[in-house]
Amino acid sequence: ELEFSMAAPPSRALMDEAPSASALSSASGHVNGQASSLSGGSGGGGGLENERLIQERLRAAIEARRKDLTMERERQEQQRLRAAIEAAHQAHAQGSLHGEHLEQERLRG
Repeated sequence: ELEFSMAAPPSRALMDEAPSASALSSASGHVNGQASSLSGGSGGGGGLENERLIQERLRAAIEARRKDLTMERERQEQQRLRAAIEAAHQAHAQGSLHGEHLEQERLRG
């Protein structure tokens, strides 16, 4: 049981909130850099077009980050399940050996 509790991931609420803020911050920093380069060359004429382009890039960056996070969560869940299965196999093997030992003792006794 100790192995199972040590393998448990952090609370789902923490994992759901932190990456969103991180993804937004990362994407917005990327888009802000692009926005400053776009506005520098526009001469003031294409403000709405630049805004639309910025929003599209922000959405794309956030969506890409979400996919990365989803894949990472799935990988972590698979690792946790593998560890739990391995622990169950080990516990079963130890239990089987203990059962065989008790049976041998009973037959001798």
